[in-house]
Amino acid sequence: KIVRMISTDGSRLSSVDTFYDADTDLPSDIGILIPKKGLNEVSKFLTREGIVQIGVKNNNFVIKKDKEIIIIRLLEGDFPEYKDIINKKDAYIINLDKKLFFMTLKRMSILSSENYKGAIFNFSDNKLVITTTNPDIGESKEEISINYKGEPIGVAFNPRYFIEILNVIDDDKININIINEEKPCLIEGEEDKSFLSVVMPMRI
Repeated sequence: KIVRMISTDGSRLSSVDTFYDADTDLPSDIGILIPKKGLNEVSKFLTREGIVQIGVKNNNFVIKKDKEIIIIRLLEGDFPEYKDIINKKDAYIINLDKKLFFMTLKRMSILSSENYKGAIFNFSDNKLVITTTNPDIGESKEEISINYKGEPIGVAFNPRYFIEILNVIDDDKININIINEEKPCLIEGEEDKSFLSVVMPMRI
């Protein structure tokens, strides 16, 4: 049995599937909206290991752990439709080493500032060239090997978003699913498909 959690800030979207044991079958179409502030409180509440119970009552999200209970008022409305966004159909699949990609992005992000946050990602046959420019500091360009056979694609992204995503992926290799320079790209582990994240391209 799976609970799927989705979050978005407009520039990116993340989805994580969590498996649970329960005697009750939940309706497949049930969904609730939890405010960001409420999730921060939940994170603090769940710092210790152990079994938790969750439920919904009177428009409240309830979490119980041992003798402690936290209650969060739910938001009203519907979550934006996201299934088309995470659809991998027609996408090129780029496979690469997570650690190598992560360290490259960390170095590139040194040039990032409030006014210059983006980097150009140029994907071609088995090669990714990342270029970032900050007129106040300079320019940096790095090339890494990837597994990719497809049309050349040049697209701008915020490297910080990728760094944050890679921090929560355990696999040694990742897959980047991308269609073109105008569509969002999808990042996930090569093996573990329980988590994925989608990043919107930037205009530079």
